[in-house]
Amino acid sequence: NNVRLPLDLAGMPRAEGNTRVSEVLELVGLGKFADVLPRELSGGMQMRVSIARGLVTRPKLLLMDEPFGALDEITRNKLDSDLLRLWQEQN
Repeated sequence: NNVRLPLDLAGMPRAEGNTRVSEVLELVGLGKFADVLPRELSGGMQMRVSIARGLVTRPKLLLMDEPFGALDEITRNKLDSDLLRLWQEQN
């Protein structure tokens, strides 16, 4: 539901939205965690949910203001490289 919110606000049909949410969760490596509550996710996983929420509408531009600032260095570096990979796959 967290990743679906932008699609619900845009009035996207539920079936199409579910497909798109599944695709973007797989893309950020959280496909197996679709039904997990946010409080049960690690900090890095929560950041991936935020990225998925940003990507689910398929924007041409994604603005992020220090998205990994609160994370430890190892997680931050991993998410930096993951985000770069996602960007390359999408473009």
